[in-house]
Amino acid sequence: MSATPRITPVLIYCDILAAHERARAAGAVIDHPPQDQPYGPREYGAQDSEGHRWWFGDGAGVAVPPEPMDLAEVAQLARGLPEAVEQDHHSMRSFRIDGKIFATVPDEQHVRIMLDQEDILAAVAEEPHACTEYWWGKRLACVVVEIERASRPLVKELLEDAWRRKAPARLR
Repeated sequence: MSATPRITPVLIYCDILAAHERARAAGAVIDHPPQDQPYGPREYGAQDSEGHRWWFGDGAGVAVPPEPMDLAEVAQLARGLPEAVEQDHHSMRSFRIDGKIFATVPDEQHVRIMLDQEDILAAVAEEPHACTEYWWGKRLACVVVEIERASRPLVKELLEDAWRRKAPARLR
């Protein structure tokens, strides 16, 4: 029985170029070379010989987009999708299409977006400063987005992808 690997991103602030060279020399697989991010810092990602994923950043701008989003904007994006509605779900706001939840709001700082496992892992790998995995028991259930650290294009794309997964064929 093979278990699904859990990826927990760790962002380490350091001298990026020196850390990159040390990691490469030690045999790490560099899956995201050093790159300046639009929200400020330079980051890179690597996987060590035991399969652990690491993210390194120089801390500049500490991953806050130039114009952080707020919950009202997230709700407006979600409700703006065709036939999407907002409803209560166990005292949480939820956004649904055809009765199926594609996003929930557990608190004022986060939105949980229901994607497939591949898209959850990709969001966490590409945007570790804003996205984390959410496990429901042994099932990877969704990506949790920290609203103030996420860019508008990221939230919009994730909401649209989640909506598309749940929408009836006539709307896709």
